[in-house]
Amino acid sequence: MENDDMQPLVIVSAAGLPEAVIDRNRLRADGLIFGLQLAINANDADECDRIASDWVEGQHPQYVAAVHAEALRHIITAVVGPLLVALDKGGATPNARDLLTEALDDAVATFGSSQ
Repeated sequence: MENDDMQPLVIVSAAGLPEAVIDRNRLRADGLIFGLQLAINANDADECDRIASDWVEGQHPQYVAAVHAEALRHIITAVVGPLLVALDKGGATPNARDLLTEALDDAVATFGSSQ
């Protein structure tokens, strides 16, 4: 039997008619995505890893992919994008390709394993 906390929340008008339905699982996923964005913007890799790991354990599987996709999108934006630009301009360090490969491997290991 499913916990009542996991059921959608229905907001009812004074007349007793349903006005809105709130998916609590989606709301939790959105909150985690927001927290993940803050952690990424603060360059807090430990917090990013904690959020992704906590979300996998015991949370609604429908939204695991959404949280992890957001994590990967930010990793690509924050790490891979600047490295590719540096490579294109020829201003990257000699080991830039190695750093890029390592960043992608870390991203897949951290966020891609549950998808």
